Amino acid sequence: MQQTRDRQELDKVVSILRAASKGAKKTELRHRCNLPAPLFGRYLSALTELNLLEPKKSGELHYQTTEKGLELLHTYHKL
Repeated sequence: MQQTRDRQELDKVVSILRAASKGAKKTELRHRCNLPAPLFGRYLSALTELNLLEPKKSGELHYQTTEKGLELLHTYHKL
């Protein structure tokens, strides 16, 4: 069961990173990933802390997948 849970968490991370690859507002990301707000907030904080996602301010705040995040996506898709 642990393996299934880990896979589901990885899928959520990949979903967020993929949705933010071209930049997106927080609400837009949450809706694309179809996650409840509290859970999405935890993932957003963790991904930002791990430098996989970065907040950018150009008018409105939006999030973009970092180079490190793009590398993770590339590796994930090779599996």
